Amino acid sequence: MAAQTEAEAREAVPILEAAVTARPDDPNLRYYLANFRLRAGDKAGALAALQEVMRLGDGFLPIADFFGALEGDPAYGRIYQAFERKLPRVSRGKAWATLPDPTIFPEGIAAYDGDFFLSSMADGAIWRVSKNKDSRKIYKSDGTPRLGLAIDRKRDRLCSVVTNGFLAAAEKQRINRVECLALKDGRLLSSVDVKEAVQLNDLAIDPDSGTIYATDSAAGPVWKVAPDGMVSRLIDAYGGANGITFDDSGHLYIAHNTGIARITAATGKTVTPRLASRSRETVAGIDGLYWHQGSLIGVQNVTNPGRVIRILLGKDGAIAKVETLQSHHATWMKEPTTAALSGHHLMLLATTQVSRLQPDGTVRDADTVSPPVLARIPLR
Repeated sequence: MAAQTEAEAREAVPILEAAVTARPDDPNLRYYLANFRLRAGDKAGALAALQEVMRLGDGFLPIADFFGALEGDPAYGRIYQAFERKLPRVSRGKAWATLPDPTIFPEGIAAYDGDFFLSSMADGAIWRVSKNKDSRKIYKSDGTPRLGLAIDRKRDRLCSVVTNGFLAAAEKQRINRVECLALKDGRLLSSVDVKEAVQLNDLAIDPDSGTIYATDSAAGPVWKVAPDGMVSRLIDAYGGANGITFDDSGHLYIAHNTGIARITAATGKTVTPRLASRSRETVAGIDGLYWHQGSLIGVQNVTNPGRVIRILLGKDGAIAKVETLQSHHATWMKEPTTAALSGHHLMLLATTQVSRLQPDGTVRDADTVSPPVLARIPLR
């Protein structure tokens, strides 16, 4: 949720201010308002909005991509330190494997029988990391970035999202498709174009029907890809729709800019556009989202530099409690994106540095990119 130019930011500010007026107790809206005010050149307004974020919610820590222009400002320094003091310091996980190639820029991960598949935002390749921590490229594509990954065990396939929606190349030819490969030999089983999408991101698969649901972060819809390849729009829009997961009763949970939505997958009927919460902890800005033993597991990287949280739900479906499983303080936490459930552990793409990829396809500060790190976090 970032404006590309100062002019666009100025246009967005009054829209966000109106949203804040409608939902005055939402700290997530004020966090984005602070970002857009800063991009529009209003530093004082940005600082004022951040103060309100601190008053209304917890779990925030301004990220450099949003607030780098304030670095060195004494007032911002004090606000930043105050935010950081409120964040729990939790280091339950450990770095499990480091990939040798720093240019992979992995965004999606899926677990299968102790091995892990990773998708590359750099060239669209798929890597396999074995339980012995050996890594190898198993699939090459046409170079279009690949994001979300999901395993369909019933049909022995690995499905993924392919998109150039965040690149300048999309202005000439926009690419958004869902591909599925055979787990056994890596054969391409299907490739479905989602022509109306702007930038697909993550996906979830209905284990019974094999229907694929994919989020569109740039435009907001969730797209439905039926087993016969027919594409339809399940729901219209959740700004910044990203992580998506099924619960045990056929409901989809969708992470978006300001929270988590819950919908009925079979009908597309929205149960709630934003889960009510009895916690001050933000659940906005979640990239990867997973269902685990009646709770949600989320990987955040927008409202703070990166943390893993467990979201416990009450009998009424509202958020009862938010627990930090891994905070950003670990040295190997550098832009975590998504994760995969593996037994009683979460395998996290902990170091990705995907923001180094520029719209023109080049890598910012390429000589300082760190190798990708896969971390292991206990869920018990």
